[in-house]
Amino acid sequence: MKVLMDKSLPKEIDDQRRRTLLRYTFLALLSYQLPVGVAYLAIFFNIAKYDYSDIHPAYLSYIGVSILALILIRLKKMITKPFIYFMLHFQVFFCLIISAYMIYAMNDQRYLVPIGCLLILIFVFIQSTLFVSFSAILFFVSLYLSISYVGIGYRGQAGSFVGDVLYILIFVPVCIFIAFISKIMQDQQKKIKLASSRLKTTHAELKATHDELGLIHTELEGHNDRMIESIRYAEMIQRSLLPGIDRIKEVSPESMFIWMPKDIVGGDIFYTYAGLEVSIIAVMDCTGHGVPGAFLTMIVYSEIRKIIMDEVCRKPSDILKRLNLSVKNILYKTNSAQANDGLDAAVCSINHSEKKVTYAGARIPLFFVKDGSLHRINGDKQSIGYKHSIDNFDFTDYSIDIDSPCSFYIKTDGYTDQLGGDKRLRFGTDKFKDLIQQNHKKPYSDQRKLFLDALINYRGENEQIDDITLIGFNIQ
Repeated sequence: MKVLMDKSLPKEIDDQRRRTLLRYTFLALLSYQLPVGVAYLAIFFNIAKYDYSDIHPAYLSYIGVSILALILIRLKKMITKPFIYFMLHFQVFFCLIISAYMIYAMNDQRYLVPIGCLLILIFVFIQSTLFVSFSAILFFVSLYLSISYVGIGYRGQAGSFVGDVLYILIFVPVCIFIAFISKIMQDQQKKIKLASSRLKTTHAELKATHDELGLIHTELEGHNDRMIESIRYAEMIQRSLLPGIDRIKEVSPESMFIWMPKDIVGGDIFYTYAGLEVSIIAVMDCTGHGVPGAFLTMIVYSEIRKIIMDEVCRKPSDILKRLNLSVKNILYKTNSAQANDGLDAAVCSINHSEKKVTYAGARIPLFFVKDGSLHRINGDKQSIGYKHSIDNFDFTDYSIDIDSPCSFYIKTDGYTDQLGGDKRLRFGTDKFKDLIQQNHKKPYSDQRKLFLDALINYRGENEQIDDITLIGFNIQ
């Protein structure tokens, strides 16, 4: 199975294996220079009982075998794993055979050969399993003792066989120790290689994920830009429905208004009507905020305008009653409608000739200051347009005679529900009433800034939690 897999190797992997095997062959060739170099040094220092003619055949044989190995590696069409194992073990085996000849040729200096061959054995230890390493040690020790025994006992070479045995008893533990260290290093190298491979795979996967997320991010940015552009356009439409400062001044020359949607568009909206006899100010807080709330404000604005302008309805309680029925008819034409949306509202009708303000409220209170005293009218605890809102609910009108200057304030709950302060609590109605009492005598241009600054400073780093609308006007 492995051979079949090797035959299908890509060219770059085959080239990499070929280069690696060539490097190992050159390394083996260089490592054999050590035992040969030791033999030549023994001759140079005049401690050897042999000459160059004894060494040359072994040296030239190994050089020839190494060159042959290099040629075979170059000519091999596909560097398979079996071929790699064969070349490595063949070279080591041949090197050990040549070393056996060196043991015999070096006579009484034969103990130098194991030292020279230690590098070759280390090469085996690093590349092979413990079984192969111990086999190489056993093979080399057997060669050494066999040749030593024959040389000393039968060929009359100098030296002591017992001395060689003792020498080997020292040499073998060193080899075994190096073999174990090599095995540990080999295992660590495999773990590092495996970890590196996994890291590369993970890096590639992360890069692919990053690229994919980049494309998704670009696509989402495009969708987001188009959506924001659409919402900005919706904001322009919603703002165009709000009465401008000129229309507010027609109703009450002394007035202010604050309109702060939580998002780009919001669920709060207000409406004004200025007539010769009667003027009307209406504030509405629709379900939700953002785009859903803004859609509902479109419906509510259209219906209240139709009630006041087309149906010529001027009574606040009737305006709220008709608005309740209209919104319910639009939102719940069928019983299968799953939505349950509606609004809270406050309507003030100002009769200029009679100097009287009539208020009706659906969960939005009216605050007013008369003769220095602050008053609050809560209106009815009945919302508008919800599924379970009473269809024909009669809202209550409250009349306020303007026999002295009065300041009026209508707000949605987003103002007093805003979280902030050290304990992240609601702004609260008490703080709102304190602001009215402290500032109602000031011009509304100053009051607007004071009410706005008080809310923003209290909010601090907290997020705005709801749409905010505040209208103030004065009747002389």
